[in-house]
Amino acid sequence: MKRAELIIGKAYYMSESANWRDKHYSAYSSYAKTAERSQRYKVTVIETQLKTEQERNYRSRDVLIQNSEGKEKWVALNHIRCTWVEAVKVLTEDNRQRYGYDDRANKYARHMARKMQKEQVDPAIKALCEEIERVTGERVWRGDKIEGLELNTLLTLTKALSFIKTDLQAVAS
Repeated sequence: MKRAELIIGKAYYMSESANWRDKHYSAYSSYAKTAERSQRYKVTVIETQLKTEQERNYRSRDVLIQNSEGKEKWVALNHIRCTWVEAVKVLTEDNRQRYGYDDRANKYARHMARKMQKEQVDPAIKALCEEIERVTGERVWRGDKIEGLELNTLLTLTKALSFIKTDLQAVAS
């Protein structure tokens, strides 16, 4: 972060690692638990301006912070990554993406997808396979792909579908 962007008294996330997002590990996927586990990286900016000549000479790239233990110290400006709230959000979202987010809504969505697959999609595919077998005489399995069917079967299906389309257009007009 830039010195001008820092606000005195505001909480920031500090990490000496350039790869701070990947270094973080949390077994939790909630914002509160991520904030609790990352508490030691939380710092509060005490002073951004260099006031004395010595500070200007020796601390030109540092900023005075108070760490989570309450100790004041000078740290490199480039170790302050972003605001604390933004860091907790980023780390939680990274964790959710990395390990999957198992909240009730996602579990219910997966349940409903499995239910639809079992009750609607599977029977529809089975009926389609039976109709193809009835029309063409070739046994079609659920895992078969169109490219895997015999040429004669493909031609018969194409012909049957074109007849159906022609009949539907005749009925509609």
